[in-house]
Amino acid sequence: MHFVINQKDFVEMIHRAQSVVERKTTMPILSHVLIRAEHGRIHASSTDLEMSLQESCVAEIEAEGSVALPVFLLHEILRKLPSSASVTVIKNIDENQVHIKSEKSRFKVPCLESKDFPDIKISTDLPFRFHINPTKLLEGVDLVRFSIAVDGGRYNLSGIYLHTSVENGDNFLDLVTSDGHRLTHTKVPLVAYTPNMPGILISRKMAGELFSILSKSEDPILVAYSENQIVFEQGNLTFISRLVDATFPAYQEMIPSCSYHGTINAKIFLDALERLSPIVSNEKSPHINITLSGEMMKLHAPSQGQGEARDELLVNYNGPEMSLMMNLRYLIDIVSRLKETEVQIDFENASSGIVVSDMQNPGTFCILMPMRG
Repeated sequence: MHFVINQKDFVEMIHRAQSVVERKTTMPILSHVLIRAEHGRIHASSTDLEMSLQESCVAEIEAEGSVALPVFLLHEILRKLPSSASVTVIKNIDENQVHIKSEKSRFKVPCLESKDFPDIKISTDLPFRFHINPTKLLEGVDLVRFSIAVDGGRYNLSGIYLHTSVENGDNFLDLVTSDGHRLTHTKVPLVAYTPNMPGILISRKMAGELFSILSKSEDPILVAYSENQIVFEQGNLTFISRLVDATFPAYQEMIPSCSYHGTINAKIFLDALERLSPIVSNEKSPHINITLSGEMMKLHAPSQGQGEARDELLVNYNGPEMSLMMNLRYLIDIVSRLKETEVQIDFENASSGIVVSDMQNPGTFCILMPMRG
């Protein structure tokens, strides 16, 4: 095998390839990236057996072939080479190492046989498909992923639930997460999709890797899936992952009916919550008491060992005086992600959950269950 490739193209491809690879693995081949040189292109494949990435780019192929290289070592070498340089890679038949050359730099890197690399299988039966703006998709994933359950016992809450919806004739992809204490929902416009698509659950790890793999762009990407596999296609890149084999709860039943509503500036609210947070920083379950009355919101954060903190904010509220006890850390997580000027807080009573909504985007909201005194 012998090829010459632009450093920038090569390092970007290997950077993405390493994102799906575990640093600690009991199978040495899984810490490698499979490199194939053929038909004027370099193909890179990496996997952890749950997720896989395949990508290709143009190169000058002097001799076709394939080899498995340690992906993290390869990335470290490539990223320190000049971005304007070309990189030559040579694998001789009788050697168990690869020669990498760029300008005056020379490297000999140990390798494994390509035949030992796992076969990455993409299902030929992916009946459900949709096209979506990748920038909007990443924004939606980033907004909801903070409330994915980390408790290993809640398998059906261990990822992001995706399903389609129609509102005023427009098609959306709904993204929902919950850890049992809070539930976050947002929606992203769909360009096109297969009718009657079932909901699916993508894993926390896969959702995180999307930020390393997908490029923000206005050009829609293709997403296709079956009962147990999902595939993302963007340009010369294909990202494959298993789906979580679990049923997400019927979350619509968890949305409380609300008779009372208040609105407040998101930044002012967040600043006040963060001012109070040091007082309860050592508490296992830091809570805050919120009292709403007319145009006033009173905040009280008590601590067993560090005193207490109070603050008052102006709010537009339409109900009777009401006191709510909430987890302060969870509330900060929620408000910090609603970046618009105003947020709306809806609830039924002191023992019901509150719904915190982005007033500029009615499809974005978070439900927070109250704490018990």
